[in-house]
Amino acid sequence: MIVHNLFNSALFIAENNLNVPKNDYTTVRRLTPYGNFLNYLEKGQIKKVDVLRKENLIQAEFADPNVGNRLQTLTTEMPPSDNIAELFSLTSKLENAKVDFAMIDKKNTLDIVVENKEKIELIALIVLNLFLLEYSYGFLTMLSSQLGQKVFGAESETKERKLAEFQSIAGIDEAKGELTEVVEIIKTSESSDSYFRKLGARTPKGVLLIGPPGTGKTLLAKAVASEANMSFELLPGSQFVELFVGVGAGRVRDLFNRAKKKAPCVIFIDEIDAVGKKRGSGYGNDEREQTLNQLLIEMDGFESNKGIIVLAATNRVDVLDSALLRPGRFDRQVYVGLPDVKGRLEILKVHAKNKIFSPDISLDVIAKLTPNFAGADLENLLNESAILAARAKKTVIGRTEIQTALEKIITGLESGLLAEGKVKLLLAYHEIGHAIAATLLKNHEHVDKVTLVPRGNAKGLTWFQQEESESLLSREQLLARIIVALSGRAAEEVIFGKSELTTGANADLRQVKEIATSMVRRFGMSQLGPRSFDLRSKPSFLRPIYSEETLYKIDEQIQLIATTCYIQALNLIKANRIIISILVEKLIKFETIDGESFRSIVNDFTPIPSNADYSYVYDKK
Repeated sequence: MIVHNLFNSALFIAENNLNVPKNDYTTVRRLTPYGNFLNYLEKGQIKKVDVLRKENLIQAEFADPNVGNRLQTLTTEMPPSDNIAELFSLTSKLENAKVDFAMIDKKNTLDIVVENKEKIELIALIVLNLFLLEYSYGFLTMLSSQLGQKVFGAESETKERKLAEFQSIAGIDEAKGELTEVVEIIKTSESSDSYFRKLGARTPKGVLLIGPPGTGKTLLAKAVASEANMSFELLPGSQFVELFVGVGAGRVRDLFNRAKKKAPCVIFIDEIDAVGKKRGSGYGNDEREQTLNQLLIEMDGFESNKGIIVLAATNRVDVLDSALLRPGRFDRQVYVGLPDVKGRLEILKVHAKNKIFSPDISLDVIAKLTPNFAGADLENLLNESAILAARAKKTVIGRTEIQTALEKIITGLESGLLAEGKVKLLLAYHEIGHAIAATLLKNHEHVDKVTLVPRGNAKGLTWFQQEESESLLSREQLLARIIVALSGRAAEEVIFGKSELTTGANADLRQVKEIATSMVRRFGMSQLGPRSFDLRSKPSFLRPIYSEETLYKIDEQIQLIATTCYIQALNLIKANRIIISILVEKLIKFETIDGESFRSIVNDFTPIPSNADYSYVYDKK
């Protein structure tokens, strides 16, 4: 190896420049006057002598009376080598004193550190750099071997293997219908009887699947490949982006070359937002932009990609580059949304085929209890229920397992450590505060149950009857949610005082912030009028989007909504202290109150309003 050769050369230079012998290294000593050496010799203190003729030095061991006659080492200059008489005289004196001595012609290193300090520092620096170079060389060699694999990690399937079928996909009929049509176009594109061909319709070059995680985007892509009898190439978008510029572009070329060899072929790029973010807007870097440019060229460049269809999935379509979204690249954008109650029922039927349920279990009820659940969530719900039933050594999955699994997925594991004493009392008032406000406000969901059983990070929970997510929410509904969120903290303040307020309202305050901020900035539901303030937009150079005065007014309106709602929450709690105290006592005793029992107790003291008795008074101020 080159680095090893350089290292050996450095050692050779060191030995030749420093004249370092390979053996007989000696210790650096300060020179002793020759006369002192003779005095020690006459006194019989010298025990051993080495005469180094080439260095004109003498090394001797002598007994030093100052340190208890322990042997010490001294170094002195010997007489000049041309003074033969003095040398013979020294030899005679050593023989007469019966001192062991030796005449050494080989050169020793006596002062290698001191005399060659600068040279040693230079050699040490060279050796260190060579070591680092060798380490870096090994690392780059390993890295280059990985980069040379280009699309390692890509999932490849041939058309002989069935990946998925449309008949096994349920709950997303609209998206399935769009892709079924794409498959039909592919199958009949070469037929002379095809209406698509007669009317001049071409096969879409690409389909972008947009939707939340877990809705079945990857499954749809595999179904397209299977139904159209095409090969399948899958690669996550993150695998295109690497440390070195140009690697991602090479992987794009390699992926499309592989697909061309297998044509007809479906290329599926999962999480395409990892590589397809907008250029020149602070979202990406040079490597990502080069990769995106290569992807754009491959999808709709000079070369024809006949027999190749590109499918991609993302849940962040807002950050994708506009060039990627235009027709000719992704001709269709298919939204794969969360299933409705009918779709959830169909999905549950698919995943329930291999499971045994008790007779009282209805999939229709489960579908109604799981709004906003994706297909993956529903599969996980039934799987968790089966695990709980098996853990309890049951032969069927019952209602208890379904309910426990549902609560576990939504809020986390149940903790066995219940609060005690004053903490339990405070938690009870906090949760009853939420529940009483939700019951007495017209525009809020009904209470499903109130519990002090902790789950996840929550010490207590108030469950509301979940309904289908509404595409349109009224101003009254949003304000009701803020009041209910603040009523837990309001109950703490009314019952225990401001000094006893706790951190239990942390999550509630975050919810208040999100709703109030959206009302002002996005929905135009404030005194600033029907205007949207998108603070996520990037300002142009040295020009902010909004003035300081406008930003101040936005914050002022958010604060006004939150403060006014909190005042209403306080008033609601104060007006119903007797009911709240009774409910708290019952909650502490039983630890859980279901929604029907809760409303029955409230109705004994005050009728549950059918109109907005506690409607928002923001406009009246």
